[in-house]
Amino acid sequence: STARRNKYLMGETVRAAGIRAVQQQRATEWSQIEAFLADWNPNPFVAIVKPIQSAGSDDVFKCENTEQVKAAFDKINGSISAIGLVNEGVLVQEFLSGTEYVVDSVSRDGVHKVTAIWEYDKRMANGQFNTYFGMRLMQVSGPIAEALVEYSNSVLDALEIVNGPGHMEVMMVADGPFLVEVGSRCHGGEGSWCPIANECIGYTQIGVS
Repeated sequence: STARRNKYLMGETVRAAGIRAVQQQRATEWSQIEAFLADWNPNPFVAIVKPIQSAGSDDVFKCENTEQVKAAFDKINGSISAIGLVNEGVLVQEFLSGTEYVVDSVSRDGVHKVTAIWEYDKRMANGQFNTYFGMRLMQVSGPIAEALVEYSNSVLDALEIVNGPGHMEVMMVADGPFLVEVGSRCHGGEGSWCPIANECIGYTQIGVS
């Protein structure tokens, strides 16, 4: 499914299923973004600009005015992404202020099982607003974890991820969870998280898959 790779279609598929999703605009021309920003009129002005298909924090910009959005658009549009694709357009999204989590899961015949929840530690460093400093394995219990599991399962259903692993990034804001993105794959990070998962819970998403 294209919606599992294209971040714009991913968000719109989730929205169409009645699940909370960020405000966003896909654009190949600057005039489209200008119109979106004028209609949206964010206050305070904070927007995320990023490729429609890429990985990690590749060319992800936090913009605080129209000029910064234009500079990000010009840099991304038509360039080559970290995964070797031509960026045919740019994605502009509302900025989500909260705590970012990873929900790792494995599905079989449409039944989803969460294998781990991780809390990201991202901070400003070297001019990048979302530099990875680490992540912490969470207990899969309590109101935050329960909300993340419920939301994750709904997103997996909406994207028709029926079998196999899912690696979902979710931002928990003041009034609940919002999808950042999901990959129908195992957690990456070169497997650095595997020893932690094995020691703490006795298995990993890879083994369960």
